[in-house]
Amino acid sequence: MLYIFRGLAGVANGGIASLSMMIVSDVVTLQERGKYQGILGSMVGAGNAAGPIIASAFATHLTWRGLFYMLAPTCLLAFAASWRWPPSNMPKLNLKETVAKIDFLGLFFGTAAVILLLIPISSGGHVDTPWDSPLVIAMLTVGGVCLITFLLIEWRFAKLPMMPLGMFRNVSVSAMLGQSFMLGLAYYSYLYFVPLYFQNVRGKSALIAACLQLPMVVTQSIFSVSGGLYMSKFGRYGEVIWFGFGIWTLGSGLLIMADRNIHIGLVSFFLILIGAGTGCTFQPTLVALQAHCPKAQRAVVTSNRNFLRSSGGAVGLAVSSAILANVLKASLPPRLHSVANSTFAVRNLGSFSIADQDAIVDAYASASRAVFIWCLPVSAIAFLLSALIRDKGLVRKEEKVAGEQNKSDVADPAQDVEKATNVAMTDEKSGAAKGASAVIDTSGDHTRKPSLSIASRKSDELNR
Repeated sequence: MLYIFRGLAGVANGGIASLSMMIVSDVVTLQERGKYQGILGSMVGAGNAAGPIIASAFATHLTWRGLFYMLAPTCLLAFAASWRWPPSNMPKLNLKETVAKIDFLGLFFGTAAVILLLIPISSGGHVDTPWDSPLVIAMLTVGGVCLITFLLIEWRFAKLPMMPLGMFRNVSVSAMLGQSFMLGLAYYSYLYFVPLYFQNVRGKSALIAACLQLPMVVTQSIFSVSGGLYMSKFGRYGEVIWFGFGIWTLGSGLLIMADRNIHIGLVSFFLILIGAGTGCTFQPTLVALQAHCPKAQRAVVTSNRNFLRSSGGAVGLAVSSAILANVLKASLPPRLHSVANSTFAVRNLGSFSIADQDAIVDAYASASRAVFIWCLPVSAIAFLLSALIRDKGLVRKEEKVAGEQNKSDVADPAQDVEKATNVAMTDEKSGAAKGASAVIDTSGDHTRKPSLSIASRKSDELNR
């Protein structure tokens, strides 16, 4: 039951995440988008900061179900706000034709590929599911076939593909989509396994571990807004992306030093560097992606970027879990291998001798360090991909003209009349137009109304 309803929540979360970014891209120009996407990213960071603290408080003092009890009314409030305030301009479409265009085959095979590949990756190497077990091999094989089938459907058969492969022809777009996948690989691993490091290696409670992660997520919010403001002011995104992935890679390398003896303040400093990197990469890469795509393709590029980031997160958690479990078991003495069955939580250490307690904590420290080591090349690859991104700037003539047109739509009608009349009088003096006579263009295809007629109509409208 938990898996089913978590799956439904995931469907909703994926839609909300993509739609919120699409709405921002629709209502503001490309140059202003960095600022608003940065604010949106800061809200994600704030949620990542508050969520673990609230959840750990419920789990420690009440019940783990308490968080879900709190989320339900919160979601109802968000639903009511979405129903009340955002304007709806949904076009009238034929329902049958719209449903026929949905890529159901791609959705089925893509989902099957993700599930069948992630389950054996995350559970492989355990006592009941060794890597050479028929179940693991079968799931990896079928998952690989589903992945190839999904790519074939998107390439040749889907009327409206959920992942158009043509977008990968643009080198900059391909690089940023690759960065999104790498970003998910590393970021969600940190979000999940850093608190486990504080609990299992440093002996902190769940609530304290959540608080010790605040330097990363709070810094992420601050730099998300700062990076967005920089892009909006200077109309560039290359420097923000370079800085973000660079400082993230630096923080990832330094976090490898985290063991059971390092000062907590140093670990917090490393997390601040990682948080600054994530803040400068989450939303700026999205704005840069949209800058490299025509307006008609921005929705599909945005959704695919989020899909790859989420897929990277799922793969990253699966791989990190497998690394943690296998390194933990390999680091434990044979007499303590049963401890590895509790991969994500240290058993009651009081039931072990002092020597065994040290061995268990050292094993968890080695396992956590292995996860941090795996995240370093991931962030480094994302940093190197920045070299393939060409900064095209954020100022677009068509969007600027559209913005000016929007302003003119709400201008004072009297000013419109005065402007139109002045233009008409200037045209008359130059001999370009005479009274209310029509002006025929050189192609002879159609007749244009003179500017004086426009002024007359505006005057009549104003008088009415």
